[in-house]
Amino acid sequence: MVARDDMGRDARLSLGARASGLFLAWRRILSSVVASIVLAGRRAFPAIAGCARLARLLAEFAARPAAAAADPRALRSLARAGLLSAAAGGVLSLALARPLRVPMPEAAVAAVWTLGWMGLRLGIMRVAAARTSPSIVLRAWAAGLVPGIAGVTDPLRALVLVLSARQTLGALEGSGVERRAARIAVGWAFGVEVGASVLRWLGSGLLLYSIAVR
Repeated sequence: MVARDDMGRDARLSLGARASGLFLAWRRILSSVVASIVLAGRRAFPAIAGCARLARLLAEFAARPAAAAADPRALRSLARAGLLSAAAGGVLSLALARPLRVPMPEAAVAAVWTLGWMGLRLGIMRVAAARTSPSIVLRAWAAGLVPGIAGVTDPLRALVLVLSARQTLGALEGSGVERRAARIAVGWAFGVEVGASVLRWLGSGLLLYSIAVR
């Protein structure tokens, strides 16, 4: 009888020890999961907050370019966003070529043309605004590229060009560049590009016409 009682007590103690061990293990796992979630949240919060600030800045830049670009830190953020937007626009124009039924060679030529003229635009602005700080011209040029992500077709590229001229002008004026000097720089940079684009479209149309009438 005593042996049976001891065995029962040992079994209960063993069962209790196992339950306690499982509870402790479960609590450690739960604590680790909660700690990981909290740590991930702390790391993600600055990124989320930064994205929200950038979204507000881009919205303000779209509505009031000069006011948004008046803060040098804001202008630097807009410049980085513009460069990313231009790169994304080039990639999207190629990625969406097939769904939009645009021949890939034509999409590639358009992407190279657009990106090439972005660089030429900067050079023309530097020459036309020679008295302006090169860093200001560079940041204003880059900020003007913000609409570039939408340039996936020729009609949209034309719209992007108009919007980019507006944003670039606002960025220059917001940076303290005299309005007349800013307008001259933007007028030359975008005017030459528009002229070259018109000649390109006319040349393409004439080439297609000559092929069709043969």
